Amino acid sequence: MKSKIILIIIISFSFIYVTGYAQQGDNWYVDNQASGANNGTSWRDAWSETIKTTMDTNKMVTASYILSQAEDGIYYVDQSNPNASDSNTGTESSPFFTIQHAADIARPNDIVIVKAGDYEEFVLTQRDGESDSYITFKAADGEDVYIEGILLAHNYYKIQGFKIRRDGMDGLSDGYGAIELRPEISFIEISNNLITANGGSGVAVFCRSTEYSRNHIIIKNNIFGPSENASSHCIRFRGRDNLIENNIFNYWGGNDAIAYLSRNSVIKNNVFNSVSHKSGSGIHPDCIQVYTEENVNCNNTIIEGNVFKNCSGQVIYVSERAEGQTVENWTIRNNLIVNCGAVSTSCPTPRVHNNTYYLSSVNGGHPISVWFEGTEVKNNLIIGCSIDPSNSSYGFYNIRNTLVGFIRDYYDNFDYNYVAGAYPNYESKNTNPENWSPFLEEHGINGGDPMFVNANIGWIWGDDNGSDYSGSANSFEVNEVEISRFVVGEFIEYSPFNRGVDGIARQITDVDTENNLIAFVPDIDDYAAPTSGISKANYPDGDICNFYILLWGDKDWLAGDTITPDFSLQANSPAINAGASLLENTSDLNGITRPYGAGWDIGAYEYTGIDAVDKLHLYQNHPNPFIVETIFKYDLSENLYIEISLFDIAGRKVRTLFSGVQSEGPHEEIVNGTSLSSGVYFFRIQGNNFKGTKKCLLIK
Repeated sequence: MKSKIILIIIISFSFIYVTGYAQQGDNWYVDNQASGANNGTSWRDAWSETIKTTMDTNKMVTASYILSQAEDGIYYVDQSNPNASDSNTGTESSPFFTIQHAADIARPNDIVIVKAGDYEEFVLTQRDGESDSYITFKAADGEDVYIEGILLAHNYYKIQGFKIRRDGMDGLSDGYGAIELRPEISFIEISNNLITANGGSGVAVFCRSTEYSRNHIIIKNNIFGPSENASSHCIRFRGRDNLIENNIFNYWGGNDAIAYLSRNSVIKNNVFNSVSHKSGSGIHPDCIQVYTEENVNCNNTIIEGNVFKNCSGQVIYVSERAEGQTVENWTIRNNLIVNCGAVSTSCPTPRVHNNTYYLSSVNGGHPISVWFEGTEVKNNLIIGCSIDPSNSSYGFYNIRNTLVGFIRDYYDNFDYNYVAGAYPNYESKNTNPENWSPFLEEHGINGGDPMFVNANIGWIWGDDNGSDYSGSANSFEVNEVEISRFVVGEFIEYSPFNRGVDGIARQITDVDTENNLIAFVPDIDDYAAPTSGISKANYPDGDICNFYILLWGDKDWLAGDTITPDFSLQANSPAINAGASLLENTSDLNGITRPYGAGWDIGAYEYTGIDAVDKLHLYQNHPNPFIVETIFKYDLSENLYIEISLFDIAGRKVRTLFSGVQSEGPHEEIVNGTSLSSGVYFFRIQGNNFKGTKKCLLIK
């Protein structure tokens, strides 16, 4: 490291000698050999404190400082390096031992790179970055860096790539989250982290802002959980102009994923997986819930492009429940909601557009519940969304009784929706029939097969039945009213509350109607017999339920095959070109331009076959999201020239994977994300007059 050795003598009210310090770039730093300065404080801080002391006492103060700066404003922390010390200069060859020491000296535009290790630290920031010069803390590329948490007490910070496990072992108050933002903190980016919280406040990211002025918090490309023992919401989100994007939310101890008190904000392209009940608890966790607080503005929110799957509470709960609280102008669009609870839009003027709901009302509610005038519900594809289809009050949406007049006056607000069921004769789209006759849409589609590419046909609750539960790793006990729905030779899939659907096709080998048992192969890995669950009123014998069984029917599979559902549309789906023209909804869940054909399609996906669908069948990749590699499978109906490309979210081609002629039949393409940044990508196969596109999410 280049340095300068300079002697400065300043005479004012007193004089200060500063000797033996190093300069690299524009910044100067004090190391812990400084006299009269805190360990590791910056030169400017030490200088200011010394001047202050001199002015206050009007006497001579003499200090000798040794200052140093790591090359190019980059500091390294590496506790596994035998030479690591907080008295080092922070270079890669002479690293610091603690992250906190780096936090003590870091200034705007500095980058702190932390090498692999288990750092039992809860790091506290010391000063602000600047609008064009964030302070960055990041894990070294490809290395596992574990920390206890970070307290962001200053603005303009980036936190990247850590494995943060808030277990409460740091001696701090239990009130702290894994990443804690002090009130009024703004301009923070939290990305590419794996966060769990089995101690402390139980919160992964806690934004405590009380004023709604300039927050700009970005939370993207993170994985949250699973956290079996988390005791509170995953994210408590406040403020304004915030973004939650491309994250994966897993089971969080039976608590909500996002407790929301923000405005002018966007929640997009996230995956909510098994945000579900805790066994034995009657509390229903919500994926996104507007929290109750007086005089809070939660207006102007967009929720789009998210995938919600196997979540037993409400997917989105939007309401004004406190005095002075406003929750207006929300848009909920292009989301896929599978095997989940209701979307309750109980707030003024929400727009619910182009969502696909599949087998979603598992907690006994309605897929969409409307409580306020001004609501608009259009272009939604709603299939099999009632726990009790024989009850006519369970329909596609539930209208609060006081709004019957509004619905009659504003028929156009509720139209172009496609409603059908996996159960026989389930075609209801009615409000409360006790008040007036069922409401049928003028342009909606009622009943029939929406023709998904690959989706299962139904689900049921798994049965605990208390202390005499008879299930095992290769059999289930189910409720006596459900046993008739199982057929030897067909396939099922297992979905416990706290893990989500496991993606394995299990073939039924026996149906024991006397003991209400079904047997299957292969066994369930790591199976544990349930000890408690949730009572379901519609089960007449009072059984307890604590997992789901998804029914796939008679498929051309082998037992043990990996299941990859695909809710995009086949060529002859009635949903194609059948939606309303919604000019503000310009793309689908995969980023495909709307409308792609002659009109808007109903549901979350635009059909892109264009007269040549029979030539190409592209399946959703697996796994998705992925960390290193993912596989796309596709079928060609004949020998064809194709080009396979990968695009980023901005539409830029980042990689050509194949270009040439491929033979008729099944193919697969492996995408390796090692050299790519985390984020959303689009996998596209294009030929002469046809193309297929799938969206995938890379998490590092």
